[in-house]
Amino acid sequence: MSTSFSLSLELVLLMGWLLKHEKKTLKKIINQSLEAGLLKEIELVDTFSKEELLDMNSDFSQELHNSILDFLVFLEDILIEGLEIKDTKEEQDFTPTIQKINNQKLDNKTVLLSLKKTNNQIDNAKNKSNSKKQEQLKDILFSELLKNWMPKTNEPIN
Repeated sequence: MSTSFSLSLELVLLMGWLLKHEKKTLKKIINQSLEAGLLKEIELVDTFSKEELLDMNSDFSQELHNSILDFLVFLEDILIEGLEIKDTKEEQDFTPTIQKINNQKLDNKTVLLSLKKTNNQIDNAKNKSNSKKQEQLKDILFSELLKNWMPKTNEPIN
């Protein structure tokens, strides 16, 4: 049995976001689960010895491993569905603008932070016309890039 997992970046970001923004909801889900029967399952597991729980080849260990995989796959499937539902036209609008960015001068963190802030501003102004929206998209993105850009002191041009 393989004991390693591979998580997508999107799934890791989801988990971080949930911990940052939805702790109360997660706590509520966990408490409901405990009341609905999880507590009994945990008490049942306590009857196993440490050796039985640590045996990586046991049926119980395989069941735990499968539970983790099933849960993560389920989360990722829901996340992918949500990302696919998002309007793909807006995502395509970003592509030509992003391709003009010089990757040697800006690091990925700066670009991602700027894209996030740009998306937030665009969501707030969704009812604009398409041509104005495209131009505004570029202006917002480049404005955010400049705000987040921290030039290196050893560069000849800042």
